[in-house]
Amino acid sequence: MKVLVCDDEPLARERLVRLLAELGVDTVVEAHNGSVAIEWVSRCQPDLILLDIEMPVMNGLEVAQRLLQEERHETVMPAILFCTAYDRYALEAFKVNAINYLLKPVRKEVLAEALLRCQRVNRAQLERLTSELSGALPGAVSAVHPAFGSSEASSGKYIRVKTTKGIERILVETVRYFKAEQKYVLMRTTNEEILVDETLKELEAKFTEAFVRIHRNALVAVNHVELLEQGARGQWCVKLFDVPEPLQVSRRHRASLKKRIQSLQE
Repeated sequence: MKVLVCDDEPLARERLVRLLAELGVDTVVEAHNGSVAIEWVSRCQPDLILLDIEMPVMNGLEVAQRLLQEERHETVMPAILFCTAYDRYALEAFKVNAINYLLKPVRKEVLAEALLRCQRVNRAQLERLTSELSGALPGAVSAVHPAFGSSEASSGKYIRVKTTKGIERILVETVRYFKAEQKYVLMRTTNEEILVDETLKELEAKFTEAFVRIHRNALVAVNHVELLEQGARGQWCVKLFDVPEPLQVSRRHRASLKKRIQSLQE
């Protein structure tokens, strides 16, 4: 399979290219905007395009429209798999119109499944999609479900995260830790692990009362700290309730962690 990855964000392209390689796709071409993508389609005729929606010069929907037009001139239109950061409420049109899409950050197992199901977009589907998403394109306000209103988000009780299911609301009290993993952050809850596209710095500022930094790459929920202990080699680790593996505590952040733990015991 020959795949074209089109995204204006270098890190996003890098991640998709790496995941495709891990899934056995050996021919991948990259484009940093829609205009370049159009050129590559005519030159290398890919079987599939992983296409971002919000891009400068030419957005993803415009790319798909152009390819539909050029199909009349004997250019075979590849299958399109939209990659987007929009939430599920702004993307109901994708589901209704049976157009495949992935939500960023893309996970390997979800991409693998999507590759098996990818399909071509027809003209009627694209026209409906363009109309229904006109308010969610650059320069407009994205649709947000009332349950995720700004007042609730600012209360600190919930964290809104983009997952493969869309924008999900997670109770902060169920989160055990946030840990930086390569280009994204991994959130560990009571029952699952979720990729989050916010940085640790942003999460630390937003939930400073509930979490404390223990390492440059990790935040832990203070209320879920079970034990702070020193290993045989002198390194410090923190044990969290319901989390089997201990997390390393750096020398720089050990004192602040001890202080937070002691404040809860007073």
